[in-house]
Amino acid sequence: MTMRPKKMAAKFMISASTIRNYEAKGLIPPAERSSNDYRIYTDQHAAYLSCIQAMAPAFGMEVTAEVLRCLHQDKPQTDLWASSWLLLVKYSSYSNSPLRKARLPKSK
Repeated sequence: MTMRPKKMAAKFMISASTIRNYEAKGLIPPAERSSNDYRIYTDQHAAYLSCIQAMAPAFGMEVTAEVLRCLHQDKPQTDLWASSWLLLVKYSSYSNSPLRKARLPKSK
């Protein structure tokens, strides 16, 4: 199934500009374009948007974004490691912990 931005946005109760921002930030795959240059979203995009709406309230956008970028790049091992690392740092009870100062490696 394919949808134009306005219809996909309505389905997820978000704005079309939010979907474009997610696309620009790499949270969802790039959309194909129609002959008149409209974005065309698919079931794959809907799955990513569902994931964002399910994960973001619990884990925050930073963790959600990192997981989705890794999934989009087909790096599930990196994705699991990255999300675990970010959660550990975010919820560490030690304010001066070396974990808080560590940097997450950039995914390639």
